[in-house]
Amino acid sequence: MVKKTTLVLACLCTLVCQISLAQADPKTEVTTTFLFKNAMVVDQPGASPKLQCVLIKNGIITQISPTVKSPFDAKVIDVDSMYMYAGFIDPMSYTGIKKEEEKKDAPKPPSRGQANYEQSGITPQINALSKIIVKESSIADMRKAGFTTSHIFPRGKMIGGSSAILHLKETDHEDKIIIGQNIAMHSSFTTANGVAPSTIIGVIAKYKDLFKNTDIAIKNTQTYNLNPVGLKKPIFSEELTAMMPVVKKTTPLYFVVEKNKDILRAINLQKELGFKMVLAEVKMIQHSLDYIKKGGYSVLLSMDLPDEIKDEEKKDEPKNQEGKKDEPKTQDEKKDEPKKESKPQRKLSPEQKALEERKKIAYDEYLSQASLLEKNGILFSFSYLDAKPGEIHKTIKRMIKAGLSETAALAALTTSPAKILGISSTSGTIETGKIANLVLTDKALFQDKSEIKYVMIDGSLYDLQEKKKTDAKIDDKGAKIAGVWSYSVEVPGSTQTGKLTFEKDGSAYKGFSEDSTSPGETDKMEDIAIDGDKVTFSMTVDIGQPTTVTFDLIFTGDAYTGSVNVSGMGTFPIKGNKLNDPKS
Repeated sequence: MVKKTTLVLACLCTLVCQISLAQADPKTEVTTTFLFKNAMVVDQPGASPKLQCVLIKNGIITQISPTVKSPFDAKVIDVDSMYMYAGFIDPMSYTGIKKEEEKKDAPKPPSRGQANYEQSGITPQINALSKIIVKESSIADMRKAGFTTSHIFPRGKMIGGSSAILHLKETDHEDKIIIGQNIAMHSSFTTANGVAPSTIIGVIAKYKDLFKNTDIAIKNTQTYNLNPVGLKKPIFSEELTAMMPVVKKTTPLYFVVEKNKDILRAINLQKELGFKMVLAEVKMIQHSLDYIKKGGYSVLLSMDLPDEIKDEEKKDEPKNQEGKKDEPKTQDEKKDEPKKESKPQRKLSPEQKALEERKKIAYDEYLSQASLLEKNGILFSFSYLDAKPGEIHKTIKRMIKAGLSETAALAALTTSPAKILGISSTSGTIETGKIANLVLTDKALFQDKSEIKYVMIDGSLYDLQEKKKTDAKIDDKGAKIAGVWSYSVEVPGSTQTGKLTFEKDGSAYKGFSEDSTSPGETDKMEDIAIDGDKVTFSMTVDIGQPTTVTFDLIFTGDAYTGSVNVSGMGTFPIKGNKLNDPKS
């Protein structure tokens, strides 16, 4: 989190006073009103993009129209025909939760039969909120991939624990981004280490035993609560207490089942025990498709696809030094070319050919899982348990190439996970009254080289556009900026003063600013660039959300003049003089 700048806060305090918000805390977000102009809005999957203006107030979409009058306190962003989509929803992941190292010195039970619930991999009492690290890099990584909401689970084995839904905002505490908790339970057929259950059959038996014991605990608790006279208080078990909502069918199990066999095992177990279920991290469904369809189960497909099968002929095509394919040569050029020995082509035996063909068929089947679910009308989305955020959109494009429609792909990122999680009334589409979770791209989402430029989460805006970095190379003809300079910024009603320090850093410059009211506290300069006597740089500060402050200065000898622009707030005059030369 970047530090707040005294200069910027002073400017903002003055502006806030001017708009009759003098009683507001200057450390809170400056404005909660945003107006996106000229956005190509795709309000739901399958809809044609429409050029619209979108107004957001206090984190809620309040108006969508071709023309919207800008409120006096709005931050106006002209996105110049960028495409706007509802924020992407992650229905299952470990976002924000680090993988814990196994304890080497953990005590082992004396025998298999004496293992407790935790040793058997049964920890339903663990909640995702107790494991989340709000500064964990995966939160920012998912946000950069366009995700605004995540349904996160604690890591575990047979029963890992209960989930939570979060907004993927920058924060200092998880309480500020929580949407809901105890939404679902992480479940799998993973066996325990060195203790029972050590086989799949043992795991299935353990599930039946756990449900039976939980059901008994529910009945004993209900009987005792109705009339405790003459009854012994039931023994408390945190595991059985945590399982009660699952047994009562109010909380679903998100069952991690990659292959057809495990899918069928989970379906048979669900039919016998009667719990609610979502099939998660699924990789192959062909042989269980009819059972999934008949049971009405929702599916979360794995993002772990096999490596692409490359064409052998393309692999051997000649390339030049830049790694590009050589242009076709003329007949004369071919005549003058020295004869090259032709590469003997790899000969495959009938068995090898059959193996290659089977691999290709399996590869095509793997990639076609999403299109198969779409064709059969099964509600599906994706799970991101082991997904790399930077590869997610490439993976989805491979599924589209294999037959998935773009409409269904967008639904799997927005409306489908919203429906599975039960949050469709607030998320998944762009409509008035819904939470301002938005994604803006420079091209249509699934078009080649489409890039995410902005993400808005619950009304907080994140600018993901790459800044053009230009080195402030030291040039004898350019401004001589090395040293310490005073600054004086004129804002309505006051003057802010401080120092700017520029230092040589190899063939470039680095620098920082220091306000006179907060000696010792500095803000780092970014993208320092020199063009003759003109010097520009920026700083990123936090005033409830990341905000860019841009300096545009003209140096004349030992003095300068110019302007300071606070993004969305205004531009203010600045001037200063050289105080001393750089330290020798």
